[in-house]
Amino acid sequence: MKKIFYLFIAVFSVQSLFAADTDLLEVLSDELSKGKVLDVYQKLEKMDPSNRDTDIFLTKLNLALNLYVVQIQYEKFGFVNLAFDQKIEDIRGKSGKYTLFSLPAHRILDSLVAEHPEDARLYKAQTDYLYECFLNYSPDMPLTDEQLLSRLEVASRKAIELKSADYETYFILGYTLLGKNQFEEAQRMLKKSLELNASYTPVYYNLSYAEFALKNFQAAIQYARKAWELYTDENQKGDAVRMLGFCYDNQNQTDSAIFYIKEGLKLNAKNGDLLLDYLHIAVREQMPEAEKLILEIILLKPESPEVYNGVMNVYYQEADNYLPVLKTLNELEKIYPNNDKIMANVNFYQGQILFEISTAQAKEKFKKAESYFLKFYPPTHEVFGVIRQYLETP
Repeated sequence: MKKIFYLFIAVFSVQSLFAADTDLLEVLSDELSKGKVLDVYQKLEKMDPSNRDTDIFLTKLNLALNLYVVQIQYEKFGFVNLAFDQKIEDIRGKSGKYTLFSLPAHRILDSLVAEHPEDARLYKAQTDYLYECFLNYSPDMPLTDEQLLSRLEVASRKAIELKSADYETYFILGYTLLGKNQFEEAQRMLKKSLELNASYTPVYYNLSYAEFALKNFQAAIQYARKAWELYTDENQKGDAVRMLGFCYDNQNQTDSAIFYIKEGLKLNAKNGDLLLDYLHIAVREQMPEAEKLILEIILLKPESPEVYNGVMNVYYQEADNYLPVLKTLNELEKIYPNNDKIMANVNFYQGQILFEISTAQAKEKFKKAESYFLKFYPPTHEVFGVIRQYLETP
């Protein structure tokens, strides 16, 4: 279905940009509808190899973003002709034969914008391209994460100003504004996106985020519930129920908060964020589930400091002491005596907790942690500096 949808987008793009040339329109649209993506792109490349024609470039960019088989830094795109009933998703990113074309779109767009500063289509295309890069960002891209976000805001605002924006443009601007904590304007942009397309699922979660930040908890609940209903991806549904948990907890409706957290855990019992949310409430409310949750969270990645830090931070915020955590660490010490990485972490965090109780016992734990860490970390690792500070404290 996605292949058909993408092909529809591409065919529509060809029809929109080349409607004045009936013969060319018929040829390209017919080939594209048959999956001849590579053939169409090659024809476009021959027509305008230097990317100076706005119509042709925008069509090439549309094909590149929707129908590439492989992309390199979003500056080079590989294409193939699709076999009958073949889907892009089945071959994208996999080994095979394809033809690679250079299309450094961010530089081409900058150049075309400089030549045609009032061509509204360019800003819409720039917004879509930069957002695609942002969603699939990697450090080897020519633009940094910060540059992408800054350019996204400028391009989307210009697209809106020149009336080439659609629901995605308003969503993208709202999304970037959320990242800058500009919640009131983000809310307005996201509501406009929703007004233009009420079936665009991502807008509901992001609107709930904006409303939550503005302390409009009932509105946030309404949008988060809709996101929960519409999302099909497990992680996205987890984000939606977390938002519901936050909203209800902020309104002192603890039972409702726990209900939605548990709904999320039914989908994925190993969702670390939801487990930590549950632990926050359990510790604060002195619920018996707290100790079980400590163990569940640590066992997600018992060789990683991340899970121990997560639990320690909860107790730092919600409790008067860390004794339940110490109890769990003592049990883990008995269960995993032969796992150096687990034992390193267990002794390290035991040392931190014991430091407020018995300095001598704590230092023994830190010495053991040091000996374990040295088995897999170089002596220059930052953890040894932390241990040394504890050991040198009188």
